[in-house]
Amino acid sequence: MAITRNFKFLLIVRRLSGFVSRLDFTCRAVGLVFLACATLLLVGGCGGGGTEDSAPQGPATPSALTLEVEIDQGNQGEGLIAVIARLDNPAPSGGTAVMISIVANLEEDERSELDGDITIAEGDTTGTANFSTPSTIVRKTLTIVVNASSTNPSLRAQPYTIDIRGGGNGRPALPPSPTRPNPVELEFRLEQLSSPDASDGRDYRDREFLTHYGLGAISADEAYGRGYFGQGVTIAVADNGMDITHPDLAVAGKIRAPWHIRNRNAMVREPDSGPGAGHGTYVALLAAGAADNTGGTFEITLDGGNPIPTENVHGVAPQASIMPIAMEGGANPVDAVRHAVENEAQVLNLSIGTTTSYYGKYADRGGVWLTVPLPYFRPLLSLDLGRYTSGLTGEFAEVARILENQDIVLVWAAGNERWNSERGSIDMCGKNFIDEDGCQLGDISVTPQELMENFVWLYDRDNLDLMVSFKDMWGTGCGEDSCAEHNSPGGWKEAPLFESGLFGKWLVVAASDENGRITTFSNGCGAARNWCLVAPGQDLTVSPAEPGGIRGTSFAAPIVSGALAVLKSRFPDMPMEVIQAILLVSADPVGTRENHPEDPDPVYGWGRLNLGNAVLQQDMVRLPYSVPETVGATREISPGNYSPALIPASSRESSDGQGRSLRWGQCVSPYEIIRRYRNRN
Repeated sequence: MAITRNFKFLLIVRRLSGFVSRLDFTCRAVGLVFLACATLLLVGGCGGGGTEDSAPQGPATPSALTLEVEIDQGNQGEGLIAVIARLDNPAPSGGTAVMISIVANLEEDERSELDGDITIAEGDTTGTANFSTPSTIVRKTLTIVVNASSTNPSLRAQPYTIDIRGGGNGRPALPPSPTRPNPVELEFRLEQLSSPDASDGRDYRDREFLTHYGLGAISADEAYGRGYFGQGVTIAVADNGMDITHPDLAVAGKIRAPWHIRNRNAMVREPDSGPGAGHGTYVALLAAGAADNTGGTFEITLDGGNPIPTENVHGVAPQASIMPIAMEGGANPVDAVRHAVENEAQVLNLSIGTTTSYYGKYADRGGVWLTVPLPYFRPLLSLDLGRYTSGLTGEFAEVARILENQDIVLVWAAGNERWNSERGSIDMCGKNFIDEDGCQLGDISVTPQELMENFVWLYDRDNLDLMVSFKDMWGTGCGEDSCAEHNSPGGWKEAPLFESGLFGKWLVVAASDENGRITTFSNGCGAARNWCLVAPGQDLTVSPAEPGGIRGTSFAAPIVSGALAVLKSRFPDMPMEVIQAILLVSADPVGTRENHPEDPDPVYGWGRLNLGNAVLQQDMVRLPYSVPETVGATREISPGNYSPALIPASSRESSDGQGRSLRWGQCVSPYEIIRRYRNRN
């Protein structure tokens, strides 16, 4: 429930008595507020059974109650814990009394207990109880356990635990620290799967198949030999554009429902966008380029630029259809999702990403420091940093609404910020002050762990005393191997953590090299590991114009999108949620999953994509499904108001190692970057 903190606390003030005079609810105090929303379902029967002669029914009896717990640390020695109770139906005659018992578990094994009543008047749906307590107690609170009982016998209450951490030192309250390595519950269910068709005995590893190593690395020929090519499946590709005249795409029935979001027409030409030229077409070819195609000139035609020659290489799902969705000029992923759903795509590939840069201080070094653009980490999104944080969460909610009851899986590239603990490194550079020119990224390279241990974010250029460290965000010891969150891809990729309706409809793909190891540029799976795996994404030889091969999580994602299409043709009657689960559980285990097959790895998730293994799954198979840890616990953040531009999730560097784009090039003030992106949109 996205309501501003000022407004919500005005609601509470109206219900306070003598305590109002001791608290200052001005805008200056809002920064100290931590809002924890909890949902408590009180489910009960409706009393004795009626007969045909019973009297007409009155208003519906309340059967459920939502509790909102709001906490203010106070600024004059006393704090406030407020509980707002909302019935699903108006209270009956005489009203409803709800007895609240709060146990606050503090640091050093201390605890504090508070009791009170909430009276919801007849015909009303809302009531409030306010508990005042010393600020020292609130600031030390780790968890709050709320017990509720009611005078209404039809309501039954269950205890509800809220995990909090109080803020302090002049900065906003911090989100909860992870209480265990995996932030999401996994539930395993047995599914009956049909047997695969027999192999036709043909060798599919011909020249076209072997153009790049990706198809062989995922054992795609095992699927082809049994007749599974992605037939009857549509893969939507949301990217900058696409050359649908390419011979491997200009095949009868291959292109379906093309759409340019900004221009609102079917013209989806591949734009001439410098180092990113050809990006969308490469993605489409890797996912579903046609096989056994010998005619035509194999090149990508650009809108206003010289053509880019390509190899004749077929995609993972050579018989699947492609739905081009052009996002050139700036477009919202929500619009791409809507078009894919309305036109009945089974897979939507999103090889795009949103990143930002924040200045910071680094250990005992002087001046200010800037890193390469980093993902929007979930804890950072949870801090209300005003215009410097993304408004992504409202978009997450909209996508969840669009995808409800729809049979589709969204595939996201994990991003190329090098944010993985196994092989990643973070480039930095130093300045004397924020807007100083110059400073080349790469002056210093550190591991993600070193950055986490030493870097402190400066999130307000007008007040450099406002800062937050990674340890503030993720808890103490997060620079150690035990803290898996620092592998996280962030942003859109972690959307199911905020919207549980996206579980089963989401996949994140990190990039692996020819040896199956995560690449140096790829983000890891981290907090998204329940719906994440790795696929080939480095040095894929699909174009003579790229002699070393194309690289980036952008190109690992379509390999997974194609695999989903092939697997759907293997199990045409299974919903995409099941297809997604089969693909995950059949991946080759890496890391923690080698010894614990039901525990995804913090870097590799479920492991290396193995399409051949996936198509062979049969009989009763135990499949993984992510479920929310607690009902209503996935939307506890306060979104900001900045929606950044979309950046292709490819990794392109010149031969001298220096960048050729804003992401990898000269250090620019992040505030200037934001201005440019806003103007572009």
